[in-house]
Amino acid sequence: MTEPSRDPCDHRDFPLSGAGLTALTIAVERNLESRRPDRLFDDHLAAAFLAPLDAVGAALPAGFAPRRSLGGRWAGIHGFIGLRTRLFDDELLAATHAGGRQVVLLGAGLDTRAFRLPWPPGVRVFELDREDVLRYKTAVLARARALPRCHRVSVAVDLGKEWAAALCSAGFDPALPTAWVAEGLLLYLGRADCDQLITRIGALSQPGSRLVLDHVNAAMMQTEEFARMAHELARIGVAWRSSIDDPLGWLAGFGWHADLVDVESCAAALGRPVPPVLAANQRLAQRLWLVSARR
Repeated sequence: MTEPSRDPCDHRDFPLSGAGLTALTIAVERNLESRRPDRLFDDHLAAAFLAPLDAVGAALPAGFAPRRSLGGRWAGIHGFIGLRTRLFDDELLAATHAGGRQVVLLGAGLDTRAFRLPWPPGVRVFELDREDVLRYKTAVLARARALPRCHRVSVAVDLGKEWAAALCSAGFDPALPTAWVAEGLLLYLGRADCDQLITRIGALSQPGSRLVLDHVNAAMMQTEEFARMAHELARIGVAWRSSIDDPLGWLAGFGWHADLVDVESCAAALGRPVPPVLAANQRLAQRLWLVSARR
C-alpha cells in the first residue's frame, strides 16, 4: 500500500535542514521588522513560516534557536537584515519600473517579494532554491492562501551546480534584461562556486540587466563575532566558505559595472541608524559589502 503524502509542515522531524534552516532565521528578522510601527517593509507572511516551529521545536537540531534574533546574538548586525531587505526592494522596483520584466532570486529561501512588492504589470519573479526549501515554502503559502502580485515561478536547483537550463525551461527568457538578487548567498559558496555563479548569471544577462548582492571581506570573517556565528552554523552542518576583498574589481572581471551601496545616506533617508556591521568605521578593516551592479 502506498503511504499517503504528508504536509511538509506536519512532519515530526522538521522538513528543513542545513542551509534551509538559515532561511528561518531571516524570516525571524523580517517578521520583527514588519512588527515595528516605523517598519521599512511589511512581510505579512514571515510569521506564517515560523508558526510550524512551535509544533516541532524538539525536533530541531540541538543548539539551533531560530526564533532568537540575529541582533540578540551579535549586536553588530542589529538592524542589518531589515535595512538590506529594504535597499534590495528599492533596487528591484527601480529596475522593473525602468522597464525590466524579469527578476531572479538566487537562493530565494522564504523570501516573499513576489507577494508583497507593488510590481508593475507583466513582471515575472523566478525563485531558485533547494527542493526541500521550496516544498516547505509552498505548503506554508498554500495554508496562508497567499496570492502573488506578479507571475511567480519556483525552480528547484542546486546553485553550486548547473542551473541555467532549469531556469530557461521554467520560462526565463535570456534575451530580456533581468534583475538578479544574490542576497545572503555568496557567503555559503566557495570562491570557485561564486565565480561560476557570476559567470552563469552573465551568460544570461542582456545589456540593461542589474545585479544586487552582499558579501564580506576576509577581515570580517576573522572577527570574534563571525567566529561565534560560524560555530552556531556548524551545529546545523552549514559553513561560511568564501570572502571577497574587492567586490567591485571582482565583478568588473565578469563584465559588470558595480558600486557599493551608500548605506549611510540610505539609512539616513529611511530614518534608521547604520547597523554597526556597516558603519563607516568598519571600512578600513572588517567589511560587509552591499553591491549594486549593471550590465
